[in-house]
Amino acid sequence: MRIRRLPGFPGTQTLRATSLVFISLCLGTAATAQPKLTDDVPSVEEPTLSPAIVEIYVVTEPARYEQVRQVVGEHALGSAKLRWSRLVRFSANALLQDGSNTNTRVRCYIDLSLPSVATLYFADGNSRRFLFRELPLRHQLDAIELETIAQIIELSISALLNDATEALSRTEAATLLARARERSSINRDSAAANRPSPAAPPSLPIKNAPNVHDSMVKLVPMLALGAGVESLSKQLGMSPSLVATAGVSGQTPAFNLRIAARGAFLPADTYRNELSGAALAGYRLLLVGTAMTPLSTAKVPGLLLGLLVSSGVELLRVKPEPGTLDQMTKLTESQWTTVPLVIPGLRLQYNTPGSIAIALEGTLACSLKDVSYEVAIDSGQSRVFALNRFRPGLLLELGWN
Repeated sequence: MRIRRLPGFPGTQTLRATSLVFISLCLGTAATAQPKLTDDVPSVEEPTLSPAIVEIYVVTEPARYEQVRQVVGEHALGSAKLRWSRLVRFSANALLQDGSNTNTRVRCYIDLSLPSVATLYFADGNSRRFLFRELPLRHQLDAIELETIAQIIELSISALLNDATEALSRTEAATLLARARERSSINRDSAAANRPSPAAPPSLPIKNAPNVHDSMVKLVPMLALGAGVESLSKQLGMSPSLVATAGVSGQTPAFNLRIAARGAFLPADTYRNELSGAALAGYRLLLVGTAMTPLSTAKVPGLLLGLLVSSGVELLRVKPEPGTLDQMTKLTESQWTTVPLVIPGLRLQYNTPGSIAIALEGTLACSLKDVSYEVAIDSGQSRVFALNRFRPGLLLELGWN
């Protein structure tokens, strides 16, 4: 580069001398006043810049908002100054609006309104460049997912502050947002179509409706034989009985249910006094319902306890017998008597690993009418015995399912 000498300026020798004097004076001044320059005079080469303002909007509930703010705030976003806000819903129009009139360098929207995905939107201060990010959530936003969101925010904000070339234009961002809005609308319409009617319980998902039959009790046939005793009369004491039961049983999550027909045979039981006697035998037909709940433990699996209720009739036959003095007797009443019964009770059952069940029942047969038997002898009538109105009994049963 050539320097042309202009009129009125000193010559080369004069300039060189003057320059040496000026440099000497500057060096002397710097040596004596260097601390004062450091304290009072700002550096021209490193001007003071105001920090970039970054606005962060979180679409979520208050508790989760505080979690996000705490984790993201721990990351150093350079010298950026963060401004936080919580929103009820995300607005695409707010993201696309022109922000050139503000001092904001980057706007970030964190949409956590869906439990399965976190969507992050970024826009620069002039709303000319945009970045979109999606993060699937598998653990309801745990610590690892929060840390991942914080790293995405840090990298995306840094990219926009440094004029990221991979950013979307305003037109591209608007197109993507429109498509996302359309998909969201379709999903809402589909969810509304599958929503249960108001008459249906809101706690039952509609998807379970086709599987109603799976929750029904599966009934299996059962057969059982047993023997028992029952207090028919004060004079007779405990009378034996043979029992056969056939029906169906089923299992629900809480109960084992049975409904069955039961037939019983009461073998002849004879009572005599000095004057007369009688032999009592009979048959019984009942309808029995049982509900049992498991009492199983680790030591005794397959144990059940429950209630039973049965009702039906018994047909009793009384045959005259001579007394201990062998006097001739005859009955004054019919030889056959029908007695209606209601029988509540308890049932303890053990199911073996196979299909065999062993049960013990304690019952109380309630007769709905008074029954007594008298005989006629030469000296007059003689009462032989009367049936109890309430008859406790026990039954041991072996069954197959």
